[in-house]
Amino acid sequence: MMGGYENFMIFELDDSGDRVRLNVSEAEFRENNGSNVLHSEQVIVIVKEDLRRIYIWKGATSPVRKRFISSRVASGLQEELVKEAAFHRCKIVSVDQGDEVDDFLKAFHFESMQVEEKLADMRYIRNVERERMLDQGIIPDESIKFVKVEKKPDQATTVRKTAPKAKASPARVSSGPKQPYSPPARASRAYQPSFSQSEALENKIKEKILKTDVPENYKRQNLITGYSLYGAVTKKVNVLGKNIEEIGWEKVSNLPKDTIEMDAQKLRVYFDSEKGIVEAIEILQLEEGKSAAKKGGSSKSSKTATKQKKSEEDINFKSLTVKELKSYCETHNIEIASNARKADIIKIIKQSSSKNNPSKRRALPKIPSNDD
Repeated sequence: MMGGYENFMIFELDDSGDRVRLNVSEAEFRENNGSNVLHSEQVIVIVKEDLRRIYIWKGATSPVRKRFISSRVASGLQEELVKEAAFHRCKIVSVDQGDEVDDFLKAFHFESMQVEEKLADMRYIRNVERERMLDQGIIPDESIKFVKVEKKPDQATTVRKTAPKAKASPARVSSGPKQPYSPPARASRAYQPSFSQSEALENKIKEKILKTDVPENYKRQNLITGYSLYGAVTKKVNVLGKNIEEIGWEKVSNLPKDTIEMDAQKLRVYFDSEKGIVEAIEILQLEEGKSAAKKGGSSKSSKTATKQKKSEEDINFKSLTVKELKSYCETHNIEIASNARKADIIKIIKQSSSKNNPSKRRALPKIPSNDD
């Protein structure tokens, strides 16, 4: 039985399969890329409670028996820490020397160890096969074999080698009364958005938007893409002696607090149809002293027609005489029968007015929803 439980503990497995705790702090373990503790012929169990991990580190030339029982030892330690030390249930992760998982290397800021030889892959011989081979006079070769390890092409030449076998092991912890477990202090972490865009992608989106035309009487104001807000900036560039204005985007560092509302702005949403996402939202501002132009342009004829329509709406045809109504029809090229009655003339005038001034309002495209 070991002494008080701690958030970081290291155990060495002996030949009998028992675990022996080593008196090593995490800072000491991190020194020299772990080579002060980790030797190629050992199997080490490392508890790191703050990461919810129990690592089984297997040396490249460690005995098969130690490797085989290490999982059972780690599982027993896992249950013991949950029941007796109120630890979180830690995930058991297997780590092979020279082929360490990233999880382990990042946890202790280690580099992958270089190994020159490792235990060869061994084929298990069942008892039935062994007896058949013996009957045929063949003695099964079950001796432990090691193979040379070729250096990986991308492995740095300065990677430290494993410590020599003769190096003294750390001192063992003597048994003692259990200490009450106190949970570690949790450091607060700042919120990190899960979504981000590369700078190259954002620049590509900004250039794409700048190539689009701005509606009449509007100017660019802001651009929202990803989690970033950009402001439109006008820059004067001298080209062959002439000052030319260029519009660019600059990231806004001092963002407004909470919520803002916009009244005189026009929004344009840019979609990436291939990825099925919104690329960006552009905010356009109406220029001072100007009103928004109608789509399709405004011609003199359309203004005249509008004015004419308003003047017709202001006329009270019921108050006019039949003679005045006929004169109105003659002026506006409206054909009526010579013997038409007053009510019929008024009806023909209104039909002619609605026919010459049909509504030209264009239906806007519908933004797709999950119900479509």
